[in-house]
Amino acid sequence: MAFLNEYVSKEDIKKYALDRKWLDRHPEYKSLPSEFNAMWTIDRERDIYFQRTGGANQAYVNESWIEFHLNWDGKLFICRLEHGEGGSKKYNESPYIIVWRLISIDPSDLHGKLYEDVILVLKEALNVFGDNGVNSFVKNAIVRFSF
Repeated sequence: MAFLNEYVSKEDIKKYALDRKWLDRHPEYKSLPSEFNAMWTIDRERDIYFQRTGGANQAYVNESWIEFHLNWDGKLFICRLEHGEGGSKKYNESPYIIVWRLISIDPSDLHGKLYEDVILVLKEALNVFGDNGVNSFVKNAIVRFSF
């Protein structure tokens, strides 16, 4: 089995404690917002999920990045990425090109996993996630990496 994009079930929210993880990172909330009908990219066979969890908006701060959680064998990797140079500017472009640039991965010790293995899994997940996972606006997407 490989990665696939899907909405997160209530059972998986409980199984992976996604509600607690989200609330820990967003203390301004007392409970999950209604839009937490979250999506993720998951490989159930290898027990790996990849989920967009937030980011910085250039409209409010002088930076723009997207935060993802990569959970592999119960170990959480917090990945910050941004759209790199050379990607499409309009959703009606075909093919629609997405270029991902890696900013950081935490923790730096990678829970004892090899950097190359983490990068390989991250790229696999991003290839399936594309521009927005199950809520993708584009059909003909090409994913590239600058890392």
